[in-house]
Amino acid sequence: VAAASSDTATFTANGRSANLNATQVVTDAAAAWRAFACLVPFTASDSTALMLLYGGTNNVGATDPLSIASSGLSSIQVFDIAKNVWYAPSTEGEPSVGPILPGCGASSDSIWVYDSQYGVTGKDSSAVSFLDSTNWSWSAPTETGQLPVTRFGAAFAYAASTKLFYMHGGIPLSDDSNTADNPPGIANNMDLLSPSSDSWMYASNGPARKYHTLCYMDSIESLVMFGGSDQNIASYNDVKVFSTKTNIWQYAVNVNGEMPAERILHSAVCVDDT
Repeated sequence: VAAASSDTATFTANGRSANLNATQVVTDAAAAWRAFACLVPFTASDSTALMLLYGGTNNVGATDPLSIASSGLSSIQVFDIAKNVWYAPSTEGEPSVGPILPGCGASSDSIWVYDSQYGVTGKDSSAVSFLDSTNWSWSAPTETGQLPVTRFGAAFAYAASTKLFYMHGGIPLSDDSNTADNPPGIANNMDLLSPSSDSWMYASNGPARKYHTLCYMDSIESLVMFGGSDQNIASYNDVKVFSTKTNIWQYAVNVNGEMPAERILHSAVCVDDT
């Protein structure tokens, strides 16, 4: 990890002042390692490229995210891409237990997190939190509308064209205990969250899938889904597309070149038309 100067670096993260300084620098490269976390890229108003790392575990022996679903890390780390430096600012209002496989995304003015709060009951209308990077504080707005089935390991992405978050698939959790069935089911729901009104709505259901990725491709105004697994196949390497313009899934997608190997619990980022 690169060393940082003693000067305070003040960024504006998505319109919010993000104060990062040398006292917050992570000097141990291993301390920045996490599994089953989310990593959200965002750009400061001065065009500084940053990424937020949240949740997950630093247990190198963990192989099944569901088995440690209620014991995630609640601290955050912020990575300055140009300087190659990790920061670990303290936050206010953070949950006592952090999420495993949270859904994360950056809208035009905030960083949003979907946390199923595994094993905690009565939280179906407060599963979403957003991070105010002016003072690094968390808050949880009361969600309204057609609240989604609470689920674990869903894919979560933001589409700039509609200014909505999209959540698909995952493992549905029971109403009484907020835990997974044994064996766990797999959802095919597509739910939309409006950050301007904190309200949910339904969209067309897609394939049943968990531990997959969604990312928004601006050139085709669509979300691209890759990989994951279901109750029949341990892992996929297929591509499916959801149009944010028509709310219609395209299951048969012709892809040129050699497909990557089947995978789960991976990450994906869409840039323009790639």
